[in-house]
Amino acid sequence: MQAALAAARGRAERAEAEAALARQLLAELRLAPRERDCGVGRRRKTGGARRRPRRKHRAKSRGRRRGPATRMTAATVPIAAMTTKTERAEAICWIQAQMADYGLTMEELGAAGCFDPPPPPPSPAAAPVCYRNAEGLTWDGQGEMPSWLKRAVNAGQSVEFFRVG
Repeated sequence: MQAALAAARGRAERAEAEAALARQLLAELRLAPRERDCGVGRRRKTGGARRRPRRKHRAKSRGRRRGPATRMTAATVPIAAMTTKTERAEAICWIQAQMADYGLTMEELGAAGCFDPPPPPPSPAAAPVCYRNAEGLTWDGQGEMPSWLKRAVNAGQSVEFFRVG
């Protein structure tokens, strides 16, 4: 009985982790249908390198030279961006396969809270009060000494007099 419970708990943890990954990737990506087909669609033949058609020789102009074309082409797309795109596409395919294996639907993932925004980070703990005067003004001992404590020290009072605890 405990072994079955442990196995079910392990499956649930794996499903939660996969759902979290699915939530993250699906929220970030909006892929075109061609990229979403996981390699099932049409592919270009890989019989060799693509050749560019030859350009005809033009007479050189004596005017001002034109700069490079501003249009983005496949040659100008950074390799890292293409790698990231293919990695994300592969991750989406993997998520879709896992969802199919476990029989998960988007509605079930939504009901499990996979698409809820993450909880806000905890607020930083307040620094403990180290020094306090009779008026209730405090200083945690970090940064510049406050004016009330400077005045007291200049008047001859010890800093240790204001120490709390």
